[in-house]
Amino acid sequence: MDVNQILLDQVTALLKQHDTAFAAQDIKGIMKTYVSGPQIFLMGTGPGEIYRGPEGIEGAYNQFFTKFEKGTVGFDYSWVSAGSMGDLAWFAAEYTIRGNVQGEAKEMAINLSGTLQKLKDQWHILAMHFSRLGVMEEPNEPQPK
Repeated sequence: MDVNQILLDQVTALLKQHDTAFAAQDIKGIMKTYVSGPQIFLMGTGPGEIYRGPEGIEGAYNQFFTKFEKGTVGFDYSWVSAGSMGDLAWFAAEYTIRGNVQGEAKEMAINLSGTLQKLKDQWHILAMHFSRLGVMEEPNEPQPK
């Protein structure tokens, strides 16, 4: 198998591990996908959306968990790319997150990128950045042109 395909498969598996924990609102599972230490961070789209260290990241995810009803979240990736050099890797992805918010089905397009570090033959998130593409919308709702 091609080295690039192996890396892409490993990164995709890490993202799916992250997403499974997110859908279950499992903060410990989320944190297992990150490097352990104060250097980790998560950055969002707007001002003030910078979360540093384990406590900051845990707080961010606990806030995210209030947006979607537990067990209703799904992720559909349309594109994932990755590269690496030694024990560091980078990735970029585009996906749609779907879930129920206050009993209503919602979806949101997301761009995601990050830096990974390989520890004990496993990739972990060192830094991640997400960008929301628009606001929460009803599925199949016509988009303004």
